[in-house]
Amino acid sequence: MTIIHPIPFPVAARNPPPAGHFAFRCNACGQCCNTPPLLTLDELLRFETRFIGVLALRRIRPLRGDFTAADLAAQADIDHSLLLPAPDGDALQITLQAVDYPSLQRCPARDDAGLCGLHADHKPLACEVVPLDALRADRLQHAVLASRQGELGDADCIAPGQRDGHAPLTDATDVVDPAYLDALYAHRNALATDKAHWGRPLYATLAAELHAPAVWTRIPHHGFFNLSPVPLVAMMAARSPQMAGRWQQFIDAQLTLIDTAVTDALVHKHPADRPLTQQLRGYADAYRALRPSLARASRTPHHA
Repeated sequence: MTIIHPIPFPVAARNPPPAGHFAFRCNACGQCCNTPPLLTLDELLRFETRFIGVLALRRIRPLRGDFTAADLAAQADIDHSLLLPAPDGDALQITLQAVDYPSLQRCPARDDAGLCGLHADHKPLACEVVPLDALRADRLQHAVLASRQGELGDADCIAPGQRDGHAPLTDATDVVDPAYLDALYAHRNALATDKAHWGRPLYATLAAELHAPAVWTRIPHHGFFNLSPVPLVAMMAARSPQMAGRWQQFIDAQLTLIDTAVTDALVHKHPADRPLTQQLRGYADAYRALRPSLARASRTPHHA
């Protein structure tokens, strides 16, 4: 999400809200749930029978503009903790993402009533922080809300200042809702753990391929460039026979989901879905090629 300055209040307003103060109320309208979520590694495994997971890459420009030194320092700390350096001065986010067919325009976890089917079942941390953004410093969350207020204006969920039925969420420099503050830090901790556990070593393995112009120029600043999770699965499975067995289970669950999704897509024949069908078939082929080596590794005694 690109940070922009808060929307200016009308000059004619008699009592304009203090700058940076926003309140929030979820109306369960579903506008925040029209795409599959980002996932941590633990969530990828936990929801292996619900979400088709992919590696997701995004380039992030350094924070620039009319920001204070404190703003820039706080954001630099977040970038250092959660992102990876890139050769052109940008930072790189390597994360995991659920995918589904674009014609569906919804998260696969939404039920028939349009509500989150995971709301009471440890829904992804990325969903817990909505409408905030864990990749932005606390003191910049008001700018995130200003941006999203414009995107979700008809939902009437984000309000500048105070509003009846809305809970205060940010002031000029802080997130003031304790539950959201806890969710932000939980998500950042999980992202930092993923970066150390698999993000940094996987990036080192793929760096030459990713930095090739044909690939690097396709990694966007808005949205994500998706890759097969097979390099991640192979790296994690190589750590022990137990891990090989666990990731073999993951592959089996993903193959079932992919086969079902592709079959349904072939029935509906929506033109916008064709590219993803090709991608999913490629992911399935790669999984099937990797699976025998994982089966062998899971039966191999591990020696320290």
